Amino acid sequence: GYLGRPELTAERFVDDPFGAPGDRLYRTGDLVAWSPDGELEFLGRIDDQVKIRGHRIELGEVETALLTHPAVAEAAAAVHREEAVARDTEEDGGDGEPFVAGYLVPAAGQTAPEPAELRSFLQRLLPGAAVPQRFLVLDRLPLTPNGKLDRRALPVPPVPVETPAGPASGPEAEAEDEVLAAVLGVWSEVLRLPGLGPEDDLFDLGGHSLTIIQITARIRDLLGVELDFDVFFATPTPLGIAAAVRELR
Repeated sequence: GYLGRPELTAERFVDDPFGAPGDRLYRTGDLVAWSPDGELEFLGRIDDQVKIRGHRIELGEVETALLTHPAVAEAAAAVHREEAVARDTEEDGGDGEPFVAGYLVPAAGQTAPEPAELRSFLQRLLPGAAVPQRFLVLDRLPLTPNGKLDRRALPVPPVPVETPAGPASGPEAEAEDEVLAAVLGVWSEVLRLPGLGPEDDLFDLGGHSLTIIQITARIRDLLGVELDFDVFFATPTPLGIAAAVRELR
């Protein structure tokens, strides 16, 4: 069942006509068909649910959260794939990792909020994995001939550019800030997310084992420190990783 959501449990866990009394089947929401050779062919979803790095996300919930921002008149969400990055791996080409993109049409007389502001706003309303990693402001949302949102016509937002951190004050603070700023820069580069904070959780942001390998490689090149893989599970924030770097130094 779904924790605390009896109506969703009743909708998805249905009576099993092939089993014993009380047995249930799980309605997955996937659309499939029998092929001529007797195999199941996956055709897509019958709803707006997607799966990003193990997290199930309802695009409709992302759009509803975006619409609660006072400067947003219309909103949409879609899933795209990153371009494959082969810098720290032996992979070359192919599809990259999937990510959630957010689209908004500003309200009349309002200026579109900055991506960092939107991320901070949405982090109070959505699980970390559901917060869009990129945003794009549009004059209007693309529609189908029936007047419904045409997700396939939503363009891929460009890769955001990270704003350099400001200068620190004092030698000791400057040294600490330098390490933290470097770690934040590495995370932003690997995750392609601007405006990250020191307490942001790597796994809430969609991080995984390959992400950790890329981050450790960049930290080794940039700061001369070799981090153990387990450190990221013990302290999965830029603040915690920066502290680990300083300790090893």
